[in-house]
Amino acid sequence: MKIYAGKLYDPYTLTLLPQRVITTSAESGLVLDVASYSAEDEASVDFADPAVVDLRQATVLPGFVDAHVHREYLGLLLYGGGVS
Repeated sequence: MKIYAGKLYDPYTLTLLPQRVITTSAESGLVLDVASYSAEDEASVDFADPAVVDLRQATVLPGFVDAHVHREYLGLLLYGGGVS
């Protein structure tokens, strides 16, 4: 899969990088490559292809993971009681 981003946030330099294409693995979803693209490159892309994500008008912020917990459930598990 290729994701065409108008801007990509770089957490190492704390900058927005313009016109980046992010290549990901279809199997794992892991990022395989990040490269810049030009208007000429963009002209040859089929944005109707389901393996292409068009975020050219967006800023991509990588690395956000929903890692939250519900502590009340831990208490119920430790001290008994049902969860309904």
